[in-house]
Amino acid sequence: MSVPHDKEYETIATGSATVSVSVVDLTAFGFTAAQLQTATRAVISNHNTSVGGVSFTYDGTLPTTTAGHNLNREDEPLVVWGNVYINSLKFIRDHRGTDGIVTITLEGPQAAASDSTPTTPAPTTTTTGMPGGPGGP
Repeated sequence: MSVPHDKEYETIATGSATVSVSVVDLTAFGFTAAQLQTATRAVISNHNTSVGGVSFTYDGTLPTTTAGHNLNREDEPLVVWGNVYINSLKFIRDHRGTDGIVTITLEGPQAAASDSTPTTPAPTTTTTGMPGGPGGP
């Protein structure tokens, strides 16, 4: 199943990182400060090649192998909303002891539509000249 995507959001950047025994934050994914500043939605998936998963937090606390939320290889992609929560994401491999490969796509609001709205000319009325009628002799 794919993550719903609407026209209000566009991809800013995608990065992957190996999650191991040390806690990693979004700097490990190669995102720039500007990308992290504009992100309002993050789509997260675990591409682990084995049975392990990752533990993660998004509230500023550090995850441990047994504390935090769990994201397994078999799980659907996860969506985290809100810049503060996205920038607080931290990951560590879970209690099963196998590194995970996590991919994150940062998304932000779509650029505003141009203010130059095409204009449609006003309809015109044509009157054919009929004797004794408007426009006629």
